[in-house]
Amino acid sequence: MPGIVRLTVILAALPLLTACEPGCEIIAAGTFERIDNPRLKASLDSTEGLFPNLAPYRFVNETDELEARIGGGFGFQYALTGFMERKDVTATLWHPAIKDEKGELSTSLVTPWNPNRDSITWWFTREEELVPGDWTLRIEHQGRAICEKTFRVRKPNV
Repeated sequence: MPGIVRLTVILAALPLLTACEPGCEIIAAGTFERIDNPRLKASLDSTEGLFPNLAPYRFVNETDELEARIGGGFGFQYALTGFMERKDVTATLWHPAIKDEKGELSTSLVTPWNPNRDSITWWFTREEELVPGDWTLRIEHQGRAICEKTFRVRKPNV
């Protein structure tokens, strides 16, 4: 009989164990814009560590299709779920072939990821990056994708 009680307790605990599985929920995905406010920049610089969720950009429009343009940004706001070691979390951008700063072709890169923020973004900063196609931002825990969103990037309207 004690074996049956232990088995019952273990089976009853299974939903709790799966609830602790690392995961990620996308709250909103689309375009972002930089906040070019000198006071905000000074505040972020002077309070580093005190307000880790402050970011010098804001969510603008929910979409999964956008135009490639210098200064344009896209990404998603998310909520991590379940217990996980934050040091084991990485973010990767998968994109059409582009030349990096060294002139070498690449199709992915690990993006700087701040585990204290609630969004991950990509910003077009160089002409070589303005390549149409599918661009995918992915958050991984120990090499396993827990959250990803693909954006269709179009050529700029000239």
